[in-house]
Amino acid sequence: MFESRITKTDCALYRGDRPCAPNKESGVGCGDCTQYREQGTRWLIINLGAMGDCLRSTTILHGILRKDPYAEITWITDFPDLIPTHVVKRVISNLSEAQLVLLTERFHMVINLDKDPRAAALMELSSGARLGFGVDKETGKLKTYGDGADRKLAMGVDDQASKSNTMSYCQEAYAIADLEYQNDEYLPPEFQHLPSEVTSWSHRYEHPIIALGPGCGSRWPTRRWPTDRWAQLINSLRHRLNHKGTVILLGGQEDQIELGQIEVMANLYRGYNSLRVIRQPTIDNMPKLLKLLSEVDIMVTPVSFLLHTAIAAKTPKLVVLNNIFNKHEQSLFGRGGFVEPNSCDCYYANHCNRDKSCMEDLGVEVVVDAVVSSLQC
Repeated sequence: MFESRITKTDCALYRGDRPCAPNKESGVGCGDCTQYREQGTRWLIINLGAMGDCLRSTTILHGILRKDPYAEITWITDFPDLIPTHVVKRVISNLSEAQLVLLTERFHMVINLDKDPRAAALMELSSGARLGFGVDKETGKLKTYGDGADRKLAMGVDDQASKSNTMSYCQEAYAIADLEYQNDEYLPPEFQHLPSEVTSWSHRYEHPIIALGPGCGSRWPTRRWPTDRWAQLINSLRHRLNHKGTVILLGGQEDQIELGQIEVMANLYRGYNSLRVIRQPTIDNMPKLLKLLSEVDIMVTPVSFLLHTAIAAKTPKLVVLNNIFNKHEQSLFGRGGFVEPNSCDCYYANHCNRDKSCMEDLGVEVVVDAVVSSLQC
């Protein structure tokens, strides 16, 4: 009978479908290997939906790894590029593959932070202890697993309760996962060690480098600050900063028309040696975007994916335009603050109830004051 040299199939390095790293690199079998480590607990995280939510959900990875430094983590998501693969062992973005995994594998803990019906349905296919959101098989409606999910669901169906909430999304994620929150920040894909040619802003452009992200996506158009206000903001910053510095206009593909309009408006006022305006084309490489945002001095944006990316990149200063959300839900980790209109009637609404949007009441000088004050701190 053939006797395999690979005998310790409970080793964290054992792969099954191919040689493990020690065997591949040095040819050792289990009996001669000094790198044996027992496999850790198996965790499954489900978060399919919004890109920003997916990115900020990575905060719970700190708590999982504190509980078990050798945890083996699988993450099911629509946005695999947002997941830190140096920490997460397996990222699944194909729902058919996800179903096969859930039907054949057991996890010690399954956490679904997402109320998306697809995510809730995947939860019901999973085997293991569950925390978060699933589906009531009798009614087809959302159900909860655990006290943290109970609280989150209550906030989602009652605007008055939601308005009084003082917990951040990160705190709520930890409560759902039954983990201890220690002011843990997002854990994005690695970007710090990208080659120097990728990191050009800090060397090419005059500081302060001010990143503006006007876009707010199609789901919550009520967040939008008028296009001409962004151009006026640039013009006012020129005077307040004595024509020094650089403005970077950032946005996705859907934002490029507006960014072009802002650039044209702003450059109509541009004088000799004035603050420079640059429109950055869409960046579809997440580590590169993180690296670039880590090099700007300040980010000005509504609550958006760019905001979450700037938080993940630890952009030093943040000025956040907010109207329809509870600002307590967003963790800025001491690096910024919010500017808001005096009142808003459109709490978590995608259609404004007023003849004139409250965002039109948010004055340019209020935002300029916030930017200049932040830069001076």
